[in-house]
Amino acid sequence: MDETEVMLADAAEVMLKDRHDKERLRQVYQGRNAYSRALWREMAEQGWLAISLSEELGGSGLLSRHAAVIAKALGQHVVPEPFVSSAAMVACLANHLQVQNAAAWQPIIESLLSGDTWVAPAWQEFANTAGVAPTLQAQPGAAGTVRLQGVKQAVIAADMADHLLVTAFDGTQVQLWSVPSSAPGVALETTLGSDGSSVARVSFSQVEVAPAQCLGRGDAVLQALLQAHELALVLTSAQLQGVAEQALYLTVEYMRTRQQFGKAIGSFQSLQHLAVDARVQQALGQAALNAALRDLDGQTSTTTVRSTVARAKARTAHAAQMAGRFGVQAHGAIGFAAEADIGLYLKSALRLSAYLGNSSHQRQHVAQELFAQAQVSA
Repeated sequence: MDETEVMLADAAEVMLKDRHDKERLRQVYQGRNAYSRALWREMAEQGWLAISLSEELGGSGLLSRHAAVIAKALGQHVVPEPFVSSAAMVACLANHLQVQNAAAWQPIIESLLSGDTWVAPAWQEFANTAGVAPTLQAQPGAAGTVRLQGVKQAVIAADMADHLLVTAFDGTQVQLWSVPSSAPGVALETTLGSDGSSVARVSFSQVEVAPAQCLGRGDAVLQALLQAHELALVLTSAQLQGVAEQALYLTVEYMRTRQQFGKAIGSFQSLQHLAVDARVQQALGQAALNAALRDLDGQTSTTTVRSTVARAKARTAHAAQMAGRFGVQAHGAIGFAAEADIGLYLKSALRLSAYLGNSSHQRQHVAQELFAQAQVSA
């Protein structure tokens, strides 16, 4: 870690210890999400929301590995706020597309700098794929407006968002629109995540938007989405690595103090073997994450980046789930109780593992890339 990474890690640990109360994560049992607008604003004050935003646009302009430090800290503290989707992805899109319509991007950029409003990218359309090409229709409307018609899936924190960034297709080119979440014709079907987050299916029924709301058009939108998707995958991997490490730490500490048959359960060989297995998977996950960050920051070829990022997501997802499940097992009956923190880590691991494709999906992607390369070589 360089000096900047160390400073970010220290600051994140201090701030989250002081400002984040895990008790709010249990609000899901009362049918409420655990998001905090106050914490979101504090994250903005720390510069985290704009850490990936270019300096020309007012952000920090730091590398992916610096953003990963924040993401990992959020995983260690099981913070549900959508740093990856509503901050890092939005900043990446702004970096690439702001030049097309600076006026429309300005309030979105200000939201990253102040944290006063939330923005949620709405780009996924199918539950079983993470493809970025949209089919949501953009049709000519009255008086020069455009009407959006279609559905977006898996929109993170849409119920908290003030604006949605919506991809659409007009039959000729891809477009990106800024749409108020309260606009007529926008309807949300929200589902609570087990970790205090939320995800929504968002329907657009003849939603009218003005030309001034268009944030970008053409192939540039697809390229920006692909890069935002890669960044989101690697930062989610960093979150999962944080979840894995802290879950194992909590478990090992518990094993040192919990006694059965007159001795600490940490002395039982079977549990020691399981702890070692979990630690090995974490080491593999960290190595894969480091490789993905090097490729992403080093601007390696697109094919190589996609493969290393997929490997990182698969490895860290496996490590986080293993640590969470082992933690619940080692805690015994209390591990299943709502009051036990270890359960929060397992729930976070499960949700983050599924986001943008689980381990099986990522391994399948890597296998397809290797098969394609073999075909070319042959």
